[in-house]
Amino acid sequence: RVYTVDMSSGGEYIVAGSDSDNVYLFARNSSTPLWTYDTDGNVRTVAISVDGEYIVAGGGESGDKKLYLFSKDSSTPLWSYSASGDIKSVSISANGKYIVAGDHGSSGYTRLFDKDSSTPLWSASETSPNDVSISADGEYYSAVCDDDKVYVFVRDSSSSWTQTLGGDATRMAMTPDGKYLAVASRDGKVYKFETESLTEKWSFDTGEEVWGVGISDDGLKITAGNRDSEIYLLNSTGSQIWKYTGSDNFDQISLSGDGNYLLAGQTDGEILLFDSTNSTPYGEYD
Repeated sequence: RVYTVDMSSGGEYIVAGSDSDNVYLFARNSSTPLWTYDTDGNVRTVAISVDGEYIVAGGGESGDKKLYLFSKDSSTPLWSYSASGDIKSVSISANGKYIVAGDHGSSGYTRLFDKDSSTPLWSASETSPNDVSISADGEYYSAVCDDDKVYVFVRDSSSSWTQTLGGDATRMAMTPDGKYLAVASRDGKVYKFETESLTEKWSFDTGEEVWGVGISDDGLKITAGNRDSEIYLLNSTGSQIWKYTGSDNFDQISLSGDGNYLLAGQTDGEILLFDSTNSTPYGEYD
């Protein structure tokens, strides 16, 4: 089973992680992997730099609990880092220079790395991240956690901000410029924050736990998927553009950078593609 996938900006390279303990790198024009690496543990999260030059992968649940960094040119890791718990989420800056990883162990850590070293530049304990994100330039990085908290940190600075939600924070998405965050929560709401100072712009109550969230590059559109089989598309002020009701929970949601397309995955395995102007899906895959 494939747990996680990511794609370089132009779609030239695709990385996938599976419960067969493997990391796969593909070129878009072939179903045969460019390379495969066996991590000796479930691969729960992957990310690839915008240009496809660097790939990061994290494992957990069984086998090793390591963070790996690869070059696209080789299946031999550039380095690996042994964590204390499952690595549930990773994110990489646009040029691959900085990596943030969430370690969901008994203490829980958010860690920042430079691609040139497996020694963390920085770490914070007791965060137990469910999801992490980093801005394109690596200046801002953020974690959402089981303690109802949202954390934002600034590289090479002591500045940081925290917000407490009405339930566990489950997923997040950050605009590439690091200006805005969209955060999903078990309290049934999706939130929009200004990253700097974590100022809440608005929240929208979907009525059920939210586990999928996406944001356009300009921060003007946000989408949310909840555990009541609903997808919401919201505008820059938090007003509903449209709602779609499906057949199962929506835990995976992605919004294209230009905000024109929305991809959603249901827990029953169905994948839906939407034009953001219309709540009727024009592509379905089961």
